[in-house]
Amino acid sequence: MKLLATLTALCLTLASTAQAEYLVNETPDSRYIMSDDGTVTDLDTGLMWMRCNLGQTWNTTTKVCDETPTTYSWQEAFEGVAAYTDTNYTNWRLPNINELRTIAAYDVSAPAINGVAFPNTPSSLSLCSSTPDTLDGNKSWVMTMEKGDDMTAKRIFSYSVKLVRNLH
Repeated sequence: MKLLATLTALCLTLASTAQAEYLVNETPDSRYIMSDDGTVTDLDTGLMWMRCNLGQTWNTTTKVCDETPTTYSWQEAFEGVAAYTDTNYTNWRLPNINELRTIAAYDVSAPAINGVAFPNTPSSLSLCSSTPDTLDGNKSWVMTMEKGDDMTAKRIFSYSVKLVRNLH
């Protein structure tokens, strides 16, 4: 009986340790250089992100994203990126799914993203990626903001857009 109690305690300890390791904050504030111009640079990936989704406006006084994000179908997302103008930077683009995965924060949810680096990100939206579904030409990869999950979804549905650019 003592052996069973010991094994049970050991299993519970291991399970809680594994869960704690799984929920480690992989997107701490220190990972980012947050700029007053509405951009954030990820020191781990070397990517610069817009802090707000397309349709939102960076408020330099309150340091948050104002307004409601615009949503786009997959094709409209590419058109929205092409139409976007920025006086500070060029070469903004739609991120691929692997790049979106780097900003997902699995230790938080609703939204599953660093709220300091990316304030006022609605948890009800999914972010559009440039990555097509290679098995179904009517779908592409998206990432949900509720839990940071990624999946393929129909291209005709509406998604939010977060712009990214390479620094090099």
